[in-house]
Amino acid sequence: MIGAPLTDLAFGTSPLDLPQAPSSRWIVSAVTLGVREEGDEEHEDETEEVDLPTTSEPLALYVAPEQRARCRAWARRWVAALTGPAGSAAAPVPVRLLVANLYVQLLAAGVWDEQDQSWRDGLSRLLEALRSEDPAGEADHDAPPETRRRLDAVAAVVMTLLVQDATFSGGGEHDVVAARAWHGGKAMIARAEPAEAEDLMIPPERALARVASWSEVDRLITLAQEDDPYAEAIEGLTAAGWSVACEDGLWEITGSFGNPLPVVAKAAERLGRHHADAVLVRARSKNRWAFMAWADPYLVLLNPPSRVWFNYQVRPPATPESRFSGGDLSTVPGRVGSAPLQKGPPEALRKILAEASLAYPELVRRLFTLDT
Repeated sequence: MIGAPLTDLAFGTSPLDLPQAPSSRWIVSAVTLGVREEGDEEHEDETEEVDLPTTSEPLALYVAPEQRARCRAWARRWVAALTGPAGSAAAPVPVRLLVANLYVQLLAAGVWDEQDQSWRDGLSRLLEALRSEDPAGEADHDAPPETRRRLDAVAAVVMTLLVQDATFSGGGEHDVVAARAWHGGKAMIARAEPAEAEDLMIPPERALARVASWSEVDRLITLAQEDDPYAEAIEGLTAAGWSVACEDGLWEITGSFGNPLPVVAKAAERLGRHHADAVLVRARSKNRWAFMAWADPYLVLLNPPSRVWFNYQVRPPATPESRFSGGDLSTVPGRVGSAPLQKGPPEALRKILAEASLAYPELVRRLFTLDT
């Protein structure tokens, strides 16, 4: 048992009671005197206590700078206590919800410095704890429906915070942490209803605040509900400010970028993870474009104005994205051949097009028709 006050906090009905910042707002108070003067009767209505308007919008906590290191240490200990050595839950559901609520409120209070990203590991472990089974052996699905709804919604808020400044399909440190948490908690998030955790959607009132808005949480829930295997890759590409479309097997990435090579390589790798055979991608900015056909480990590139097919082999641990991230073909290893465009497709491209059921003349026509 955690008691009524903490239960209110765990389930979103009570704010955390930490010292608040000095406020310069007016405080209106109705004062009723014990002695009635002559003429008071005619103004009786004016001296009655007035109910001030209230708002349901959650307010951000204030944590003094000298208290923030202590709060960060508390948060680490709280999260560490939620799971056992084998990843099983070491605390009941209300306690897990309580810790998640406190953690989200501390993020909104700006407790972590801008360069301190250690909160990401805490959120990742929180998600793991939220989806763990009850330590007493009772599965979470046997919990009351209200508890299940709260768990799912809190998980959606936590995941929304974790994916900020990260993508599910990238290779960076934050991307890997977010992707691992996403694949583990996606089922929970798909069931979530934003209204069940509205109290955790805190306005960004504090410096260094990390908060999740309703629209961000709702968009993540929609993504989790989609059956499209490319949804996560598309989400990552559109987050970079690019538009993504696919027509008859050819993916088209458009946006404002100077060099299309890193863009087409990134798109080919991320979309290719969900293609059983091969992926065909064209990345185009205002004045330049590049085309890439990728079927692990074979990669064929066309980079106008050059009308030459360049053939590469990209084997692990290398990826198309890592090989072409610099955008300079002269420094890219793994080239195994080249062929002029007018002589027809090289053997690797011929096989890729056969798997994609696309004829070579049709590919060339579409690429250069789009170019004009």
